[in-house]
Amino acid sequence: MKSYTVGIAGPSSSGKSTLAVRLARDLGEDCCHVLCLDSYLVKSLGEMVSPISQKAYHDFSNPVYLDLEQVLREIDTQAKKSRYLIVEGLSVLYFPQLRQRLNLKLFLTADPELRLYRRILRNTNRQDGSTVRSVGEYHLHSASIQESKYILPTRVYSDLILDGGYLTDLGVALLVDFLRQQG
Repeated sequence: MKSYTVGIAGPSSSGKSTLAVRLARDLGEDCCHVLCLDSYLVKSLGEMVSPISQKAYHDFSNPVYLDLEQVLREIDTQAKKSRYLIVEGLSVLYFPQLRQRLNLKLFLTADPELRLYRRILRNTNRQDGSTVRSVGEYHLHSASIQESKYILPTRVYSDLILDGGYLTDLGVALLVDFLRQQG
C-alpha cells in the first residue's frame, strides 16, 4: 500500500496541528497516520540573535535544526503502512526532498494577532514558566522574524492556501471528501 500523503505547512499557531488532527479523525484514525515535524528537531537547537533586542533566542523556525534524514525515513516507512499520511510542521514545504513525497501540499495562514493570541494561550498553559510577556517578546523578536525568512516564502510551493483562523466544518469536510477520492 502507498499512502496518499498530505503536507501541512505554515507559521506557528496557524492551525496546522488542529487541521491534522481533524483530518485524521474524519478520515479514520485506523487508516491515517500524522507525523509532526516538531518531534524531529535536533536536541540542541541553535540560537538567533534578535536584530530588535539583541537578545539570543532558541531558533525553532530555522529548518537547519530539523533532522531531515530521519523525517524522510519515517515518511517512507509510514507511507507503506497507512492509507493516508499527514505530515505537519513549519518546514514541511521548505525541503525539495520532502515536497517530492507529498501528493497534496497545504499552507495555512492566519492573522498575526490571532497567531500571537494562540501562541500565548498555548505557551502560558505549559509548565515551563512562560509568561504573556516572555511569549510576546519571543514572538515579536524571534519567531516572526525567522518565519518571514524561512516559513512564509514556502507558500509558493503549496497547492492550496487556507486560512487557519477560519477553518469551518464545511471546509474540512470538503477537504476530507477530496482526500477520500484520492486515497
